Amino acid sequence: MEKILCPTDFTSCSRNALNYARELAQPLQAKMLLFHSVPQPEKEPYVPVGGVPYMEPIPDPEEKKVREMQISLAKEKLFAVAKECGATESELRVGAVSSTLPVAAAETEADVIVLGHEGLQDIFPASVTSQIIRYSPCPVLIIPPHVSFQPLRKIVFATDLRGDDFTDIGFVSQLAAAFQGQIQFLHILTDAGDQERAKAERGLRLICKRSFYPQVSYALEKDNNVQEGITRFCFQEKADLLVMGSRNINFWQYQFLVNKTQKVASNTFLPLLVLPYKK
Repeated sequence: MEKILCPTDFTSCSRNALNYARELAQPLQAKMLLFHSVPQPEKEPYVPVGGVPYMEPIPDPEEKKVREMQISLAKEKLFAVAKECGATESELRVGAVSSTLPVAAAETEADVIVLGHEGLQDIFPASVTSQIIRYSPCPVLIIPPHVSFQPLRKIVFATDLRGDDFTDIGFVSQLAAAFQGQIQFLHILTDAGDQERAKAERGLRLICKRSFYPQVSYALEKDNNVQEGITRFCFQEKADLLVMGSRNINFWQYQFLVNKTQKVASNTFLPLLVLPYKK
């Protein structure tokens, strides 16, 4: 791993994620790239002017001046935060972060995005976080508020055993190796029949065999609610990181769309690494 992309909006939540990224970068010997996106103001609709049916509004010089000052101040603030957190580079772009961040990740060849998030309250298909995850070319590490960095001694990789390409755990193995940690593959059984259990065990053994990482194991848990089963297991095992694969946008609906309390509780105590689906 060479580069960690760290978006910030200068809030306490994003600052907490920056602190986590800094601690993560040291043992990985990775560079931190700080990123900020200045929102693009919505364009005013064309309006009728005189005899002309529709005409684009004439730009207001004062509004343009204020905008330039806003971008200049954002650059200064970004530079100051980058210097404070030890980032080697900083980059500012204009536009919605849900679109500018994935593009920046691709252009800078980032290995992972470390993203602060307010407790996953807004996980739904149109949310900023879900769009970043959906379009990111690299893994996204979500840091809940108030979570302090802990060495990644225990990594839980939850899988539905559908055989998708994200079961290639090279990236996760690299994280585990940096902390001499262990990886435990987890599958939640909603049907505890003998055939289903035997099939799941075969799938888990195959993943462990293909991982080529020495400290791997697997666990099968029975729970009618997949999300609750994952959360309970991570808590019991005192996991330092939860890993999941993002197949498509329905990943969020399927995993977290239960009720508001469960959404917030699901990952407030644990960082979540989402691996992109390799098409």
